[in-house]
Amino acid sequence: MSRGINRFDGLRFEGAGGILQEGGNLTVANCLFTRVNPQTVSIGGNGIFSINNSTLTVEKSYFLNGWASRGGAIAADNAASVTINGSTFSNNGTGDGGGAIWISGNQTSTSVPAANATYGPARLTNVAITNNVFTNGYAGGSGGAISIENAGQVAIAGSKFVNNSSSYDGGALSVINASGLEIKGSTFGSFENGIANPSKGNRADDFYGGAIYAASISGSLVITSTNFYGNSSFAGGAIFTYAQDQNAAILISESTFTGNRADYGGAILDNEEITGGAKTVTLAITKNTFSNNIASVQGPAIYYDGSEMSVNGRDLTTRQFGSVDEKVIRKWLIQDNNYTLKDSDIFAPL
Repeated sequence: MSRGINRFDGLRFEGAGGILQEGGNLTVANCLFTRVNPQTVSIGGNGIFSINNSTLTVEKSYFLNGWASRGGAIAADNAASVTINGSTFSNNGTGDGGGAIWISGNQTSTSVPAANATYGPARLTNVAITNNVFTNGYAGGSGGAISIENAGQVAIAGSKFVNNSSSYDGGALSVINASGLEIKGSTFGSFENGIANPSKGNRADDFYGGAIYAASISGSLVITSTNFYGNSSFAGGAIFTYAQDQNAAILISESTFTGNRADYGGAILDNEEITGGAKTVTLAITKNTFSNNIASVQGPAIYYDGSEMSVNGRDLTTRQFGSVDEKVIRKWLIQDNNYTLKDSDIFAPL
């Protein structure tokens, strides 16, 4: 076990080897972590297990065939800052959450605000995950590639997620109880020979959010310039969000949703009333392309049940639909999702 300020550079860790650090700052760069027996179980992060750290920084490293109860490659518990850049994660898995990476923030209080009664207060961990590749991850819980809980600002950029899966929520990514989440310039799934390849999409088996599951985001959830190809789940084939804090905002723009599949919400499902009581969350969808998404029950592109919604600045209310019930419109939002949404589009229930 290491303590204090440590840097590991250009090292190879095989078999049961790895880094366990409690306290202080840890930097890992240009390293290779691989397990001879990927089913050998460790408590967490059999590549890196960081406990009570001020900062954890990982750069240009490889994590292959890891297995742990949480975070098959990296587990960061009670961390203040986690930065992971330019690294590759392949064939990592867990019996619980975070097939490749599991991050949990500081718990600073035993009191639980009413708005987050399920998940608790702490939001002190800032997370930046940029220019990484995640393939073939598996979580027995949530987050086939990444699971993050009790965090501050979470930023994911320039990363690729292919063929990750979870037994519960978030086939690629699960974020629960964060003050903000931003995803940009990333790809979830694979587009080959002009079609989305479902065999390389991310999957939440029988649960929510084939690519992304986001719950209790108190600030803004922003997704820009990101591609979703061939992801699948029971609800929200690409994205599932619910129970954001009062006055939060979900902003999805300039992104592509192709060949995603679910029972409800082939591409996106946002449900702000799942916990009871109306929320004041705003969902804004701007300059996105939806094509060949499938919902076997309702909402081939978008299934929405919340308070305020706009598409390219157009508020969707009963003013556009006469006496038609507003919730019916939201649930059956797009009847033909094979086009790019335009300002002039008028939506109607099936």
